[in-house]
Amino acid sequence: MATATETRDYFTKLYLAAFLRAPETSGLNYWSNKVLVEGDSLQEVGGVIFSLPSVTTLYPVFLTSTQFVEQIYQNVFDRASDPAGSAYWTAELNTLITQFTNQGSAQPLFDARAQLTLNMINAGIGAVGADGHDYIMNRMAVASYTIDAQIAAGNEISPAQLAAIMATVNADPATVTAAMIAVDATASGGEAFYLTSGVDGLPDYLGTIHDDTYYATNSTLTAGDDLDGA
Repeated sequence: MATATETRDYFTKLYLAAFLRAPETSGLNYWSNKVLVEGDSLQEVGGVIFSLPSVTTLYPVFLTSTQFVEQIYQNVFDRASDPAGSAYWTAELNTLITQFTNQGSAQPLFDARAQLTLNMINAGIGAVGADGHDYIMNRMAVASYTIDAQIAAGNEISPAQLAAIMATVNADPATVTAAMIAVDATASGGEAFYLTSGVDGLPDYLGTIHDDTYYATNSTLTAGDDLDGA
């Protein structure tokens, strides 16, 4: 049986690929209990996650193995695949589908997709200096920090907020720092507001009584913006 540390690591990686965000506390606890309490394998639960409607919207069932691999490259590493990498991982996905089918899996495609995703992430983490390495490492760092921040604050961050925060994280180390500030503010009950290139105003940008954080760049902070930190 997987340990608590292994389980957390597994679901953190799967959340980044399947939901493009860090886990919310209740979701992480739910899936972890499936493994640590009910005795399901990580592979079984991973397959269930990849069969969820929200995940098959991102990765439709009709995708070919090559197309699925390309989606993982884009969503997990923020880059297009190279021919050799695409061929390698496509072949591995097809092998996994056959393997799970022969083992009598009720959902061999989803089991294979979950396992391949984990394999690709682990390979990317180990490929120091490769294109996409800093991207996944930064997002893993923010995801882990987010889990701890929710636990410490005793407050769950909503999936929408988690997705918005993670969408700001890329290969630039500065985005990690900014995201962690947003996580702390949101976990404490505050809101994270992201200004757009248009005119932003009330009531959409009305703050709360907590520690809210407003994010803007030279191109998104305009003279017409109307903000109120309450």
